[in-house]
Amino acid sequence: MLKLLDVLKISEAELKNYKVHFAIGVTDRMKPYKKFIIGEFKEWQEQQTNKNFSRPYILSLIYYEKDLWMFGGIYRVTENPVPIERPDEDWKGWKYGTELVDCQTDLIGRIVVSYKKEYRQSYPNLEMDPKSGIPPREMCVSSILDKRVSITDFPGFGEVISIMRHC
Repeated sequence: MLKLLDVLKISEAELKNYKVHFAIGVTDRMKPYKKFIIGEFKEWQEQQTNKNFSRPYILSLIYYEKDLWMFGGIYRVTENPVPIERPDEDWKGWKYGTELVDCQTDLIGRIVVSYKKEYRQSYPNLEMDPKSGIPPREMCVSSILDKRVSITDFPGFGEVISIMRHC
């Protein structure tokens, strides 16, 4: 099986520089995916309830469906977190500054990783050895999509009917 870290060319010595962000919504599991689709994932990820990104890099994986995570990119933490609040939502947290790293950016929104996360932690260290399940560093690529997931214009009913006939 093809390991995600082999595709991303992250060596064993570099593991200590990464936090993995298993991005999943609290009330809507698909919220990070929806933010990704509309181009707002980076901004969404930068606002955290706690100081979750204590390492130089974030390996972002976005909930795709049960036990499947979509590669959302590698981000470098550029600024220490600052406290923020949204009084209208009764929310307080931390705002990070990040930038997308130029590492396999052509595979963002295309790589789907199969990983059964059997622990609660959403921000594990990449070298973590969980009590149950496999370590994050052992995640395997489930598929590589031909195109980046996106919202496209409606092709028309004729195209939809044609596609359905081929299924």
